[in-house]
Amino acid sequence: MDLTIIVTLITTFANVVLTVLSGQGVITPALQSMIGSLTASGAALFSALKSGSNPSTILNDVATTLQSDLAIVEQDTAVDPVIVSQIQEAMKMLKAAIAGYEAAQVTTDPSTLTQLPE
Repeated sequence: MDLTIIVTLITTFANVVLTVLSGQGVITPALQSMIGSLTASGAALFSALKSGSNPSTILNDVATTLQSDLAIVEQDTAVDPVIVSQIQEAMKMLKAAIAGYEAAQVTTDPSTLTQLPE
């Protein structure tokens, strides 16, 4: 089975599960939106990587979309503050990973590389 079909099926299934969980009150609509954005962004990123194109633009779009979703989640008083802080930490790590990826695409400074153990 083609990986693209598998990613599409996973994305569709995730959206159905999110809708059900939100409808049952298990997660808030704000979290549903953020997780939905993350799922769609993951599928778009997979497509970019599979096509061989540079995913930098998509990565920055993902970060921007998730940042705006995070702002909505932060204002949702029904969301557990622990979850909000975990999402905030994940966003910091995502931004650092994107910055590292973009820096690696420009140049690699051999002085920053560590030797592999023998």
